[in-house]
Formats: sequence, structure tokens, C-alpha cells
Amino acid sequence: MKKVLAVLLVCVMVFVLFGVCASAGEKTFKIGLTMSERDQWLSGMEAAIIAAAKEKGCELVPFDSQANTERQFEHIQTFVAGDYDIIIVNLVDTNAGRDIIELIGGDKPIVFVDRRPDDDLLAENLRCYIGAEEYLAGQYQSEWLAEHFKNKADKTLNVVVFKGRLGLENTEMRTLGAVETLEKAGFTVKKVFEDTANYDRATAVDKMATFLGIGVQFDCIISNNDEMALGAIEAMELADMDPSEIPIVGIDGTEMGLEAIKNGKMSATAYQDPVDVGRTCFEQAYEVLTTGKMAIYKDVPFVLIDKSKVDEYMQ
Repeated sequence: MKKVLAVLLVCVMVFVLFGVCASAGEKTFKIGLTMSERDQWLSGMEAAIIAAAKEKGCELVPFDSQANTERQFEHIQTFVAGDYDIIIVNLVDTNAGRDIIELIGGDKPIVFVDRRPDDDLLAENLRCYIGAEEYLAGQYQSEWLAEHFKNKADKTLNVVVFKGRLGLENTEMRTLGAVETLEKAGFTVKKVFEDTANYDRATAVDKMATFLGIGVQFDCIISNNDEMALGAIEAMELADMDPSEIPIVGIDGTEMGLEAIKNGKMSATAYQDPVDVGRTCFEQAYEVLTTGKMAIYKDVPFVLIDKSKVDEYMQ
């Protein structure tokens, strides 16, 4: 009797730990996740995907490409060789979507998350994209700036622009959205400094310090993410400049970005919840695995946060 109870106890523990990740309860789905890299925001998204998979008892294997496309291809080859049921891809290079699909094969479902491939690569019930309209992030940044500068007599704005990794759809669309929105609001945008800092704070510190050394005056800083904005703030403080005197806008709404808004060092950010993106990503993967159905696109929208709203979003 004790042996029977022991076996039953083990079975219950296995069920609780691993759940049933299949509609028929007979199969544990294998999910491959290849991340482009692990910055603060992406790590939050990845953790949400892993947590959601654990809740359903799925076997999920995550890899970090460390911003290397060849390494990401190796991850894909590993997943294909291991006959994974679905592959979640956070692209290193948004131009590599077609190559990745060819590596995976045409009949295995793929969920692209946060970094968008060409729309013609998406297919209902097979390949989808989870994220937001990146142009809107830049638009929201500049709507805040346009309101801030609305009474400026001279409609020329001397702008510092920190771009993310070049070649990525979100880098280009965030920048375009910011510049075009200011122009539509009647401003002439003069980029006194524009460079990529690869979404990295330390790189932004170095590049902002070099720019400040030139002594060129500027009205505001537009950054493709909060990390680079925080890097610009750090460089300004090292140069004995007060960042609260210059409007600085970022994207992501990271914990440290929100703290910078709270203390007045950053003006606003276009917030996107990494947990929401991650859970939505897994839900789409699980949906196609269990029902064969998957939408082409799931929007997880941006929200503009400034000092008037920051307390609502801080933990």
C-alpha cells in the first residue's frame, strides 16, 4: 500500500511541476526561443515567455544570440535538428527573417517577437509577429516634445538622436516616427548629432561625452530606448550639466527609465510592457500548437509616460 501511495505521490508531483502542454494531454511540446540579446527590457520579455511556458508544462529552451546573426542561425539549426514543435524568434537582424524561415522549413510554426520581419513573410496559422507599431513609439515621443516646445518662437529644433542597432526595423521606424511627427507639427528638425549606440547605455555615455566636448548647443535628446537616454544623462552629469534642463525622451519604460522620469532627469518614454509582450507571445505559440490557429499579428501597444503618469507604472 505504501508503495502505491508513493507512486501516486510522485505522479501528482510530476503533474504539478510539468503540467500538460498538449490538447490531448499526451505530449509535452518542445519550444525553442532564440533571443537577439539580453538587455533589461528584452530580459523581462524573455522571463515572461519562460514563466508562461512553465505554467503550461512546456519544455522551453532559451538561447542568447549576443547580437550575432550567425549564432542565431546556429540556434535555429539546433531547434530544427531537435525537432522542436515551434520556434520563437527575437531577430538579431530584421532583414534575416527570410533566411531563418528557409532554415526552419515551411511547415513549422514560427512566432517572431519584438523585432518584425517583412510583412510578406507572415502567414496565418503559421508565422506571426508579436509587438507594436514601432513608428508610434517615435510619434509619441515627438508629440510630447511638440507640446513642450509649442511656444518656442524659433521653430527650429537642434536635436540629438541616439539610434539603436542599425538595420533593425524598430530602429528605423522609431527614428522616422520621431522626426516626421516634429516636422508635421511645424518644426524644422536640425540633427546636430545622430549616431547609433546599439541600444547600449555605456556606448551612449561615450558618444554623448564626445559630442558634448564639441560644445554644440542642442534643444532636446531623442533616444530609441531608455538605456541610451540614461547613458546620455550620465554623460551630461559627468560634464556638470543638469539633464533636467534639456528634454530627454526614451522608449521602453524600464524601471530605471521610469525612475529617471520620477526624479526629473528624463522627460518621457514610450512604454511597452515586456511581460505583456512575453505572455502574448507564448499565448500565440500555445494557441497554434493546441488548435492549429494563430493570428498573423498581435499588437501590444505603446503608452506615453511622463511625470504626470509615472507613479501609475512604477512598481
